Order: sequence, then structure tokens, then C-alpha cells
Amino acid sequence: MKVVGSSEKQAVNFEETIDSSTASSAIFTPEYLESMNQILSQQPLETVLEWCCDSLPNFVQVTSFGSTGMVVIHALHKLGRKVPTIFLDTLYHFEDTIAHARKVEKDYDLELHWYQCKLASTRADFERIFRSTDMWISNPHKFSQLTKVEPLERALDDLKVSSWMSGRRRDQGGLRNDLQILEVDEADGRIKVNPLAFWTKEEVWAYLKREGVPYNPLFDKSYTSIGDSVTTMKNEDPSKGERSGRFYQFSQKTECGIHTRKRQETEVRQIDAPLSNPMVTP
Repeated sequence: MKVVGSSEKQAVNFEETIDSSTASSAIFTPEYLESMNQILSQQPLETVLEWCCDSLPNFVQVTSFGSTGMVVIHALHKLGRKVPTIFLDTLYHFEDTIAHARKVEKDYDLELHWYQCKLASTRADFERIFRSTDMWISNPHKFSQLTKVEPLERALDDLKVSSWMSGRRRDQGGLRNDLQILEVDEADGRIKVNPLAFWTKEEVWAYLKREGVPYNPLFDKSYTSIGDSVTTMKNEDPSKGERSGRFYQFSQKTECGIHTRKRQETEVRQIDAPLSNPMVTP
């Protein structure tokens, strides 16, 4: 470790539809994206992942080792594909999440790149340097920028990433309702892949159970979506939605910031000094 649709679908003449060896040099125009999304949405997960590995340059996975991330990690392992993996250690994760991440790294022999806040390596350091013990409440945009957005962008730059994938799904709701498998990130023009965009929660858990995939033990304790310990609560009523326990202090907040970076950075610049000018010298 470096610290710094449905599975039931059948592939239909995929290789005849597009020469995947040329995709890495293709210009991702809206027309090309629309065409490829129509094709990929009809393919099983394994075919989507194979195409991504063969066709997309400098391709990585970004994961917090949640349920969907584990589906992708396990599927790649079964395919014999090694994809660099980025984990954003916000310093506020549950202890169970950290322990789970370390175990998965070992069990799946991951090339794991562990990124944290640039100016702090522990929660105590973070709160001392930025003089706040509740930034996730008092300044949630800055909190996201320092613990998630900046570390992600540094990781993508350090690893020279051109394309990356997440575990987002349409049925999670909110800004994810219209997800496609392929998209261009408006923040920096990189290609983003959502291989499980059309999967349902039920399909995700059926896969994990069927394949015997390890998962975060917090899922057995009434957590249905797991983020930072300070912004995540148990979801005693799953009918409210899988992610209803996230960002529970804010009724309108549904995303942590890494998938809405263009908007997030604008808001942070309006309310605080640049990241390069911390309140105290580390």
C-alpha cells in the first residue's frame, strides 16, 4: 500500500460492434459517448470491465470499499485484471472501514494508493491545524475539499490518471438518477466509468452473497451506506433510501464532493482562503 445493469445480461456481438483497441485514442464526443453507452449498457459487468482495461488509458478504480466497490474488486480479481486502486482516507472513517480496507488490500493483492489530507495524517492533527472540531458541520464544503476533493485530485495527478471508475448506481437516487456507464468529468475532462450504473441494490447484494465476497461489517449493523463516521448514521428504515443515513445533518446534501467537484471548488473559493494558505504553518 502506498500512503500518500445486471450481472445476468449476455454479451451481444460486442467485439463485432466496436474495435475496442481503438477506443483509447477515440475522441469522447457526445455522439461517441452516446453510442458506447448504448453498447455497454447491454453487456455483463465482466465485458464492461474487460473493455475498460483494454481500451481506456491510465485506468484506475477509486473506492471506499463499500458494497459496489467490492463487486468491482472481486470481478476484476476473477478476470485476472490488476487495476490500480485509490482509497481516500479522510481521517474520519469508521475503524471498521479502515480494517476492512487493509484486509481487502491483502486478500486481493491490490495495488492500493492511500491518500489523505495534504497537511494532516491524523484526525487530531487535522483539527489542530484547521482549528475546528466540527468542520463537517460548520464548513462542510471546506471539509469535503480538504479531506476528499484535494486528495483525489492529487492522486489522479500523481498517478497520471486519464480515466477512473466509481461504484455509483442509478437506483441510489439524487444526482445519480441519470447515470451512464461512461461520462466525461466536467471538473477536468477525465473519463469516468460507472460500471454498475444499471445494477440495483438487490443485484449488488445477491452478487456479494453468491460469490462470498467480504464486505464492511457495518452493513450488518443497520448501516446501508457508509461514509465518514461523523456524517453517517444507521438507517433503521431502508424504505427511505439506501443513502438516507448519509450527511444526515443536511437535508439537501447527497454527495460528498468528489463527483461534483466543479461546483464544489467554486463554493469553497467563495467562502475561504486558498488551500495553499492554511491557517497555521504545519
